[in-house]
Amino acid sequence: MVKDGYIRDIDVKYLISGPAPLGRILNYIKRIKLKQYTTVIRGPQDALNNLDDWTTCFMVGLGLINEYNGPEDINLTQDGEIIYNLIYELPDFPDNLRKVKDDLFFIKQDIRLKHSELYNTLKEIFLKSRVIKNLAIFFRKENIKEINRQNFYNIFGKNFSIEKAGFNRLPSLIQIAEFCDILVEDSKIIKIYDDKYIYGGEITKETNKDVAKDIMRKDLMKKEDFKKIDNLDEEILEDLSNSILPEKHESLLSLFLRNKKIIIKLKELYKGKCQICGFTFEKNNGENYSEAHHVIPLGDKGSDEISNLIIVCANCHSQLHYDKPELKEFDGNKRKIKLNGEDKVIIYKKEHLKKLKLD
Repeated sequence: MVKDGYIRDIDVKYLISGPAPLGRILNYIKRIKLKQYTTVIRGPQDALNNLDDWTTCFMVGLGLINEYNGPEDINLTQDGEIIYNLIYELPDFPDNLRKVKDDLFFIKQDIRLKHSELYNTLKEIFLKSRVIKNLAIFFRKENIKEINRQNFYNIFGKNFSIEKAGFNRLPSLIQIAEFCDILVEDSKIIKIYDDKYIYGGEITKETNKDVAKDIMRKDLMKKEDFKKIDNLDEEILEDLSNSILPEKHESLLSLFLRNKKIIIKLKELYKGKCQICGFTFEKNNGENYSEAHHVIPLGDKGSDEISNLIIVCANCHSQLHYDKPELKEFDGNKRKIKLNGEDKVIIYKKEHLKKLKLD
């Protein structure tokens, strides 16, 4: 049933419930299936005997378990069974309440990188759930792109007759929305990531390129090794396809480190001059400005080897991305390319050329 724009076909306690960390939700699916509990209580739980009522209520809203009238009446839905079959052999997931965001990041990374079928299945089930659909309805009704976290809790909660929706009421909603890449919570501001789902209600397995790049960048910056990553991340991210596949994301961290070193060496080799037009300009620090480009984009299964990289100016780089360049044969240290309707050449230095495997 839809009332005032919101889905209200189940009790509000199943739609507005918190906190329910993702790790705990996944662990509970196994415990419910195997009946490894004795009671259901609200608040802190004895991990060996009890299920937390906040979590089980939220799982009803997510469509993972049926409505229940006591511990003996809790059963997985068909979607819950599907997830159980994907996780029953996996170890328990972390569910420390005090580190919800950290746990979510590492759980998401682990699932997306190692268990892509589970990641896609969870995302598809969550996005069709009543709790996440209500979240999308809220942003559409309020016509907002971002909102202060506390304002969100209070305004959203009042739509369901909760006079004061404090922090402990709704973190589960935001956490699952972040897992699905439709919202992000950053410095107490909740922002829309995926307009397509929020405003169109569409569930797709492909992620908007700009959104995917943003997600990748945030994931990378959370790793200590990438705190000083500079603009080289943009040069690599730009070459990713519209849909970043899990297997590509799995190798992305090592790819960044590897490409960063290669790009620095190539820029030094060409003294920052474009291999196509020869243009460069001097930056404030005295270095020549240039950008790196993957001849065959990473998203199109292009190699991350030095043989697939060239140094170009910003203008040629933009043309390479937004035109449909035609790569042609080599003639000595030159490779012909048709760019923006004009015949041009990519000029290689001998140190770079020997890295290419030419037939």
